[in-house]
Amino acid sequence: MQPLENLSRRIEGLSALDPVADRVANAVSSLSHRPVVASALAGTPLGHPLHPVLTDLPIGSWTSAFFLDLFGGASARPGSRSLIGVGVLTALPTAITGLADWADTSGATRRIGAVHAAINTTALGLYALSWRSRRHGRHGRGVVLAMLGATAATAGAYLGGHLVYRTGTGVDVNAGRADPDDWTEAGADTRLPDDKGVYLVADGTEVLATRHHDRWTGIGARCSHRGGPLQEGEIAGGCVTCPWHFSRFALEDGAVVAGPAIAPQPRYSVREEGGTFAVRPMSSGG
Repeated sequence: MQPLENLSRRIEGLSALDPVADRVANAVSSLSHRPVVASALAGTPLGHPLHPVLTDLPIGSWTSAFFLDLFGGASARPGSRSLIGVGVLTALPTAITGLADWADTSGATRRIGAVHAAINTTALGLYALSWRSRRHGRHGRGVVLAMLGATAATAGAYLGGHLVYRTGTGVDVNAGRADPDDWTEAGADTRLPDDKGVYLVADGTEVLATRHHDRWTGIGARCSHRGGPLQEGEIAGGCVTCPWHFSRFALEDGAVVAGPAIAPQPRYSVREEGGTFAVRPMSSGG
């Protein structure tokens, strides 16, 4: 697999893709960062990224058509054509959700995503042509086009896997955090403007602490979506808005109020004694 890995690394270094990719991403973001749209496209109500869920629909349809073409005989042709059509139709919302996710990437990750999208668009075009050929009675040509589409879709899937398993795109940023086991004094604390809270760093753990009903509570200061600095976000109405992609979280319990984030913020107990703060993960006893 080393040649494929090397190819992925080369794509990551293709800075020539940046001007076009950045313009497209900015255009997409102007639409996808609207609160209701962001939550819907990201899968916030599901608590799980929507794009990988939707990919099963075109992949499953096209794979089923592949086997009908190989082993189904003439009687399976109508079914195969229908499955190709279902795959094309379901690929459209799948592409839209993927585009919204991609718009919030940058650098090498954005380059991989751009090539992933281009390859998948090619696959979609080939399958659309396959369906059209079959509809006009050119079954053999349709099969060839579908095989080419399957080849492109497989290449696109490889790069999609690279995005998730090599770069961690779409994974909760806080999933692998190493919290202290017990109360740990903050080595640094920064008061936020207008006394709206305190940004704490305790043994590498970053916490946004705010007051609720005369007690301190804390949530992770790195946005679960892409790691944005929540301490730099707007605090209003009991929520904090990430300054990068505008996800909103409840300050009291870290719950996602609006996407594109899909995972809540980790929660921390916070105490202040003599002007010194200490934090502890909520899992350590609340």
